Amino acid sequence: MGVRGVRRVVVLLLAAGVVLAGLTVVGAPVAEAAPRKATSVRGFVMANKVQPGQVASDRFWVTGPKRRLVVVQHRVPGQRWQTVQRARTTGKRQAQVRVQVVLSGGRWVWKARVRNKPWATVARTPGTAHEFRVVVPARGQWKPARSRGQAVAVDTRPPAAPGTGIRPSRSQQVLVADRSTGVRGTFRRFEWRPAEGRWVRVGSSSAVFGYAGVVPGNRRVQDSGTTPAGTYRLLYAFGAGDPGTAMRYRRVTGCSHWVLDRDAADYNRWRESCTRRPRDGEHLQTYVQRGLYQQAVVTNFNYADPRVRRGGGSGGAIFLHYATQYTGGCVGLTSMAELTGTVRWLDPDKNPLIVIKQ
Repeated sequence: MGVRGVRRVVVLLLAAGVVLAGLTVVGAPVAEAAPRKATSVRGFVMANKVQPGQVASDRFWVTGPKRRLVVVQHRVPGQRWQTVQRARTTGKRQAQVRVQVVLSGGRWVWKARVRNKPWATVARTPGTAHEFRVVVPARGQWKPARSRGQAVAVDTRPPAAPGTGIRPSRSQQVLVADRSTGVRGTFRRFEWRPAEGRWVRVGSSSAVFGYAGVVPGNRRVQDSGTTPAGTYRLLYAFGAGDPGTAMRYRRVTGCSHWVLDRDAADYNRWRESCTRRPRDGEHLQTYVQRGLYQQAVVTNFNYADPRVRRGGGSGGAIFLHYATQYTGGCVGLTSMAELTGTVRWLDPDKNPLIVIKQ
């Protein structure tokens, strides 16, 4: 073959190569029309959907022809996505993914889980703007992750103390005196344990009330023999000796009186005086000797401004103390051991409250 022939062959071969190369470049997108790997993303933003005391949740079902990887991711808007959990679809070619937001200890807790796996805590934050997405690396025939439920909201505030409407944000020590019949009833005390997220009963006893029963606090009058129903703060404790309480404590002496003289400036107050005894009141030492005030706790019934009296003189000296038959209007515990334990347990930093029920 001559030189010209050789040159022709080389040119033809080069041209064929260019054509083949061109076919490969052009043909590639056609071959990848159903790409080997595609990403199916289903996401939502938990922003402004959750208010204090609520939980928002959503559920996703991911379907495919066989077991495939499902990835749950989370991020704070503007930051990178972070993987929360990985799992695979079930034999039914379906994986359920659920995201939940709850309030715990005053901070939002973001959780996610796939199928029946344990809940994974994503983040603890005071904010409510977070994004979640479900990512499914899959082939072309995979369907996108679909949501089969809208975000729902339920009340998940910390529960109220049993038998009351008092939540931990208000008080972490709650005493409940509940009259059942006549002058008798029950007494229970509860404390809030934040680490466990629940109220725990720490003591109980039978209880007695005023000899004339229990009436609403705004209808109670002095010398009526009734116990005022309502919710009251516990101010301080007193008695024969401090059992070791964190509450302010006063020791009763022979000169200790509780003033019930309506005209006295110190009405419904403790008066410590050996020379100026009240015209009407309780000599506290006498009650200690009788066993009633060995330990006692003062409630704030008609205490803030006793000159302003509910119902034409609602009275004073409404205590928690020991009694077995009835009281003149107080709440009496029939167990001295429980009363002493209650006084020792009270903590002013936990704002103890007593709830007296009719």
